[in-house]
Amino acid sequence: MKPSSPIHISNALTYGSLMCGIAAVPTALQANPAGCGALLALAVVLDTFDGRFARLVRRWLRQNQYPRIGAELDSLVDAITFGIVPIVCATVLFGAGGLSWWGAAFVFVASAVTRLGNYNVSAASVGANHFVGVPTPVAALLWSSLFLFKPDETALIVMALTLAVAMNVPVRIARPASAGLALFILWPVALIVAHASRW
Repeated sequence: MKPSSPIHISNALTYGSLMCGIAAVPTALQANPAGCGALLALAVVLDTFDGRFARLVRRWLRQNQYPRIGAELDSLVDAITFGIVPIVCATVLFGAGGLSWWGAAFVFVASAVTRLGNYNVSAASVGANHFVGVPTPVAALLWSSLFLFKPDETALIVMALTLAVAMNVPVRIARPASAGLALFILWPVALIVAHASRW
């Protein structure tokens, strides 16, 4: 199997989510919290549909090669876009830099990575209809929501530590489907609109 195998149209939305995350960093360097918040929310929209899109493309092309690589790629992108990027943006945008913030930032990123790794190895036992703990895209939406305001370092620390615990709490959360999924998507769409109005 070639290292370039995952570079396939079926993974386009996953790479789109990564592009949003990477774009959020220079946007933060330009002191643009609205841009960062909108890009994080857009990344969540892409992430929500990347699995469905990949399965649709594979059926259309009559290919079912390397579907597991797509799942691993999704988690790696989530670790960057929903784990590392919000911390970088919060640090740059709001001037956080104290020792307590860096400790909380490490705990948040470590928790996101741990949650994603655990999901990869336990998804079969949990079932396709459930998550265990708060998913990382939801954490990203909460960061995006916070970026609508001007949080101080204490608020950022509280957010980081609260989400770190929530992502790994041993509680099953139903995966949204049908009407629930439509309602869920309203959240990032509303954030995109709210941020765009300030951009």
